[in-house]
Amino acid sequence: MPDALRGRVMGIWALVFGATFPLGGWLLGEYAGWVGVERAILTGVGAALLVLAYLRGRLRRRAAPGVRARAVPAFPPRAPDSVAP
Repeated sequence: MPDALRGRVMGIWALVFGATFPLGGWLLGEYAGWVGVERAILTGVGAALLVLAYLRGRLRRRAAPGVRARAVPAFPPRAPDSVAP
């Protein structure tokens, strides 16, 4: 990124991410006052799951045709412990 634009980009980043949380908190609070806390939280979870499913499907369509993602183990397999005779 050119140095001349770095300040502008960081300003936009700070504005977007600095305003997102307070705005979301206010909206969730208003919604919770209208429908109740439990329903507001469940609605938020449902919306997050819908966005996740949409993004997952979109990423799968971007993969090369005929290529399947392989499962990667969370932990690599351990070598067997050596037993001293």
